[in-house]
Parts: sequence; C-alpha cells; structure tokens
Amino acid sequence: MVDIIKGMSSRYDYERMSYYYTSYQSRYDYLSEPAEKFIQSLSSDEKLIASHENLDHDGFDRYGPESDLWDLYLITKKGSDYIFYSLHWENWFRNEPHEYDLECRRYLKNMVSSNYYWRIIKEMAHNKGELLRFINSVANPFYANHLNDFGVEVVACHTSDKYFFVLTKKRYSYQTKEKDYSVTLYNKSDKSKVESIPYVDFKKKYAKLRCLKWFRKSVALNNY
Repeated sequence: MVDIIKGMSSRYDYERMSYYYTSYQSRYDYLSEPAEKFIQSLSSDEKLIASHENLDHDGFDRYGPESDLWDLYLITKKGSDYIFYSLHWENWFRNEPHEYDLECRRYLKNMVSSNYYWRIIKEMAHNKGELLRFINSVANPFYANHLNDFGVEVVACHTSDKYFFVLTKKRYSYQTKEKDYSVTLYNKSDKSKVESIPYVDFKKKYAKLRCLKWFRKSVALNNY
C-alpha cells in the first residue's frame, strides 16, 4: 500500500490518503504485517490485551514523504501481570527489512504515572475495565485500597499538597442520594489513612478545599 501511495503525483493526494490511513489504524482494528509478525513471536503464555499502531512521516518532497515512521504499542497479560511494549521502525524506501525494533518492555506494576508512556497506556485501556482498574491502582496506590470493596464504587479522586481524597458511593443503592457518598482522606507523606467521613459532613468540614467543587460535579453527574 505504501508503494502505491508513494507513486501518487500529487502531494495533496498523498497527505490526504496518509491521514485517512493513520486515522483508520488509530481505531485499533487493523495492524500492519510487521506488527502481526511481532505479535506472533510473543511467548505462548502472554495474552494480547490491547494494541495501538501509528504511522507518521519525517519530511516531504515532491514525490511524497521521505520516510514512514511506525510505532507499535502493546499490552499483554502474563498470569496476573500486565506487560507493556513499545516498538519502532522506519521505512526510508531503501529496501530496509520491515521489522519492528523493541524499545521498551516493562511490567506495568513497575511503571509510574509520570512515565513518558503513561498517556498512551491510559488511552489503550479506556474501554477495558479490568486493565483500567489495574492501571489506576498502579497510578494511585490510595485508589487501590477501594478496589476490593465490592460494596462501593470509586467516583472521583483528588490530590492536594498534603492529602489524597477518594470519593466513593454505595454500589447497590436503588436511587443514589448524597447520603450514599463518602470521602476517604489519606496522608500523602506516610500514606496513612486520616479519616473516612460521609460526603454531607465532608462538605461542611472541608468547605474551603478546592477539590469540593469537583466532587460536587461528580455527585451531580452520578445522581439519578
């Protein structure tokens, strides 16, 4: 497909086609042959959970792009662990081997939310509940304290200089009201639990906190 596009006479036609091609790949429903080849080389005990492939270019001349820059991101599951892969290869139209080079392979539990790849990881997990919960538990260790409590659902989180706040609601309430929400405060310095209080009391006790306006919006959106 790249060779066909390379032969187009109009740069506009090429860039327009390239845009659609890249957009199509970004929906995670198509992978190139080099990507499929690498996935097939994975260990048999690794299950592919999410993938994303991106095509970019480095400069254009009158014939079209001077190169194709390919990036592939994968998340696999091995046992109870998730593994993140970042791969890259460049096609300069000089008959280079069409193969990805591995740039990063790390267990998600060993990565931190400030990592360069974290935005990509979050986007890949946006519609995968189990993976997203795992990622959130890695990003916010305080959030993880509530994942095993099946009676509540985490609605929102907020951080300040001293505290981390987790807003939760009762999971099985027929009609959610403000009384069904509570807020848990954690001390960021030593990760200790400060207190857990009903949301209605939290509004009075911590009325000056900046996070309160975000919690109010979250409660309003979740009420029905």
